[in-house]
Amino acid sequence: KNRGDRKLYGPRRIKQELKQKGISDETISETLCDYISPDKEYESAKKLAELKLSSYKGLESKVACRRLSQFLLRRGYSPSIVYEVTRSSSKFLDTKNP
Repeated sequence: KNRGDRKLYGPRRIKQELKQKGISDETISETLCDYISPDKEYESAKKLAELKLSSYKGLESKVACRRLSQFLLRRGYSPSIVYEVTRSSSKFLDTKNP
């Protein structure tokens, strides 16, 4: 729980790290279901995207969206969450970048 909160990792990344430490899939799944809801995952991804967007100043919105989506996927967020966050962020990028 703490690791995901501190680093804003998604459930896939947390699951991968726990598997590497030898924790069973069953235990991981039960624990993640208790702590990470789809709403919480979305909010966490959105928060991380907002932090990351400042480093994309000056880029075309398509390039920034692509980089943002790849970044969120590497952090362990599900593709559907990444799509939603990137889509909402692209509206923000369109207003920031001419």
